[in-house]
Amino acid sequence: MTAGLDQAVTGTAAGVPFLALPPAGGRSEPAPMIALWHPLGIAGSPDELAAVLPLGGVPAWRIYFALPGAGSRAPAAAGSDLVLDIYSPMIEQAAAEFAAARAALRDMLPVDDGPVAVVGSSAGGHTALRVLTAGEVPVAAAAVINPAVRTESVVAVNERFGDFSYTWSEQARQRTAALDIVAVAAQVRAPVLLVTGQDEYPEFRPDQAALAAALGGPVSQVVIPGMGHSLEGDAVRQADRVVTEWMKTRFG
Repeated sequence: MTAGLDQAVTGTAAGVPFLALPPAGGRSEPAPMIALWHPLGIAGSPDELAAVLPLGGVPAWRIYFALPGAGSRAPAAAGSDLVLDIYSPMIEQAAAEFAAARAALRDMLPVDDGPVAVVGSSAGGHTALRVLTAGEVPVAAAAVINPAVRTESVVAVNERFGDFSYTWSEQARQRTAALDIVAVAAQVRAPVLLVTGQDEYPEFRPDQAALAAALGGPVSQVVIPGMGHSLEGDAVRQADRVVTEWMKTRFG
């Protein structure tokens, strides 16, 4: 476990399970919030993400949220359509429930009422980008690591690893269009850090490049040598350092 996790606060905010790490320096006055969403698979829970991406030294509350439909929030029974039953509902709900969770957390922790920062990886990165572009909660900065940007690429990766072919319906295409971050990126004015692994999924790379080109605010890009899509090994420690230093200069 990473140093500092013994100070973590866990609970549920507006129905959303979370793990919170207090600001560096032990400040007692209300501090800003960094909201983080985990990927699926490795580091696929709030506590696992906090262990590998603690963002130590940032003078802000780091709040790690559990994605709906995954881990402890997995339903007892779910449909089998990858887009309509699994992936789209996950991202849509995770982004939609954040405003209420943030409001609840302000009553539970000394979190200030200013703009937040958002961080996520893979599906968690898609969620962070959705919150950033939705405009319901003011976002001052965003950092995403190997983010999913379009649902089509998520389907393509699942097809490759699962050795199947997804059958697209008109409804699935409509749900997918609603989660296309590139299509709405020009309205973003907050600074964005895009961290990608040198060995990132080839299906994700074109969308990540399109996102960087489409964003309307300042964009910083960092490629981590030896890092694949998953948050593991020495490479994820480098990613944590990169995001930490970037956040310390732009947020908190």
